Formats: sequence, C-alpha cells, structure tokens
Amino acid sequence: MKNLSMKIYLRSILFLVLLQSNFIFCQTDIIGKSFTALIGTSCEEFINGGCTIQNYCTLKFNKKTVDITYFNETYCTPKSFEKLNDENAKQNKEALLWSKQNSKIFIEGLNDFGNLYLANENIIFGTIESYGELKELRFINMEK
Repeated sequence: MKNLSMKIYLRSILFLVLLQSNFIFCQTDIIGKSFTALIGTSCEEFINGGCTIQNYCTLKFNKKTVDITYFNETYCTPKSFEKLNDENAKQNKEALLWSKQNSKIFIEGLNDFGNLYLANENIIFGTIESYGELKELRFINMEK
C-alpha cells in the first residue's frame, strides 16, 4: 500500500512539473516577428473600370518597441488604373512601446484594434469596428 501511494505521489508531481513546463514554453517569444492583418477593403468605380483597395497593418515586434506599418494593395481593371492608386498606397510607419502580460499585448498609444491577445506563435487576435459593429481581427505571423 505504501508503494502504491508513493507511485501516485510521484506521478502527481511529474504531472504538475510537465504542466508547469508546458505553460512556460507555450509563452512564445514574439520579438523579431511580424504579424499582418487585413483591416479594411474599399472600392473605387470609374467609367471604364474600377479598383479594389485592401488596407493592411503590420506589427513588427522589437525588444521594447513595435513598428506599426499601414499600407494598401490595389487591384484594378484595367491594370493601368493601379498606377493611379500607387500614390495613395504610401506606407505610414510609427514605433510605439509595447509589453506583454500572459497572452495580452499592450501597445502604448494604439487603440485601433481593442485588446490584443496572442493566441499562439502565429496569430494575434484583436477587434476592429466595421460598419458600426465590432469584428474579430487576426494578425497572422508572416515568418512561419
């Protein structure tokens, strides 16, 4: 009986150690990684065609700051209209301080996406307002 209770005790301790190490190793390091999200889509219609403009945001995490870049990709018919929109596709970039507590990511001065949460090493979840309602936003790791 003493042997059985000792085995149960040792298995319990082993289980707790494995559970703790799994928790520690699941806290992924995002320094040096970039995550990009499609944050909006709009259309422009012309007499001879039109364009779809997709707006993106990239978060690149450095040790203390995160580089935030907004950019557009334009798809037009006819293709020659894309050159007209290239001027509007300029990238806006800023660097803000960031920190992480468990899975929650705090970026000082960035309130566009609500609370940001690291789901795993490849996805950061946030929210964005679209047509008066909040929608889930996914920043995907671009360096998989």
